Amino acid sequence: MSRAPTGHPAPVVPRERRGNPYLEGNYAPVFDERSDDHDLEVTGLVPPDLDGHLLRNGPNPAVLPTDDTDYHWFGGDGMIHDVTLGGGRALGYRNRWCGPANWPPNSAPPSRRGRPSRSTAPPTPT
Repeated sequence: MSRAPTGHPAPVVPRERRGNPYLEGNYAPVFDERSDDHDLEVTGLVPPDLDGHLLRNGPNPAVLPTDDTDYHWFGGDGMIHDVTLGGGRALGYRNRWCGPANWPPNSAPPSRRGRPSRSTAPPTPT
């Protein structure tokens, strides 16, 4: 079983949803914002000279598409992941939703607002 950076099991996409590689495994959506401000379990070694933040900006649909073939990881919602490093340790993990410029600041994450996933299909000519 793959693990999220916090040591918790990665989300499992139900078997009936499988088919789009960007909705399963390490690419499976994360539905909760987290703030884990404690030492994280590390496999291997963190170089002691690394001091700061490791950031990852990536796709993360807030709502699973009804048709997996309609989803592309370049369109839609996203999430920023942050691992804090220092003194040869992983000191914490946080993640936050990111989205279009018109998202109201300090609003609920998109999954809690019931916002539908966007289609990446080209517009129909009129």
